[in-house]
Amino acid sequence: FTLKDMRSYLITFKSENKNQIIKHIVSFPGYAKIKEDVWIIQTNMKHKELRDNFNSLLKEGVDLLFVIDVTDQAWASLNIPNDVSNWLKKFL
Repeated sequence: FTLKDMRSYLITFKSENKNQIIKHIVSFPGYAKIKEDVWIIQTNMKHKELRDNFNSLLKEGVDLLFVIDVTDQAWASLNIPNDVSNWLKKFL
């Protein structure tokens, strides 16, 4: 599979375990950091599989995680870094 063949997901989170979550995010084949706690990642997983994949890193009842499939969706931005914008143009 190439990155263009994979699903793209927006992930946002709130956690005291931020560094471990980010380490996990950057282990995926493709990713772009939109904001410290907002990322786009690419994977062959389904949205529920992806959510469950983060479960061991989150403190139950305290930490938050939101995953949404953004594959082939329209988007617009202002003032995000050029490298992120270029990545989004290429893979979304």
